[in-house]
Amino acid sequence: MSVEIQDLPDLLPEFYFARAASDPYYKDIYILIVDPGDTENDILKKLATKLGAGGLRGVALFILPVDHADDDEKNNPGGPLKMNVVFQVWENRQINTSATGTQKNGYAVARYTYNLFKHYSVRGLCKLLVPDSPAIQRVVPPAGMEKKLRGWGISFTGREDIATQVAKVGLPVFTPGAAATVTIACPTAGAEIYFTLDGTPAAKTNPAAQLYAGPINIPAEGCTLFAGAFLDGSFPSDTISSTFTN
Repeated sequence: MSVEIQDLPDLLPEFYFARAASDPYYKDIYILIVDPGDTENDILKKLATKLGAGGLRGVALFILPVDHADDDEKNNPGGPLKMNVVFQVWENRQINTSATGTQKNGYAVARYTYNLFKHYSVRGLCKLLVPDSPAIQRVVPPAGMEKKLRGWGISFTGREDIATQVAKVGLPVFTPGAAATVTIACPTAGAEIYFTLDGTPAAKTNPAAQLYAGPINIPAEGCTLFAGAFLDGSFPSDTISSTFTN
């Protein structure tokens, strides 16, 4: 299963929700995936509604969306990504300790969540969740809610699990030949090479770029030759350039 960065915000929280929902510990705890577009007010409305609804009394677990991902290996553009994965536990102390409350301390729920997801993995999406430092920290309630709510954030760094990493096409090589010609070769088998002589990018989308098919004749006035290599299913090569005179 190959995963693109845009898939992560949607896919990972769903798996984490399923993992928590399948654990009997959370049977009386409201679990919510926070939508990327939710404002703080949206979240608080859901929280206020659900903390006292039905059998879900006093404590809620929020699964926040993955809002960014970075290269784990800076020199490998096709390598895995690392991302910040955050859960929040909110407790309305008055409701939670009442006769119809969960009787589960909010911090204890945060601690349980930490243990549940520490080093948890989703094959094909995320290798494992490594706790940040600090792994659990207090979240300040919004103004006016300090006496009603207590919150804790549980933070992990997740590393993407890519079944097949995307390769990068090798850099083309120029070889000057006889009679003011230049040949171009690419170390990646099957790659197409595009080149330009007018100083514009050597990209397949550039109308001025030509598909390399054999030795290139250098104009009498000379030129700067740009070339790039492309292969379906791989990252394009870097662009190479060199100035030739006739």
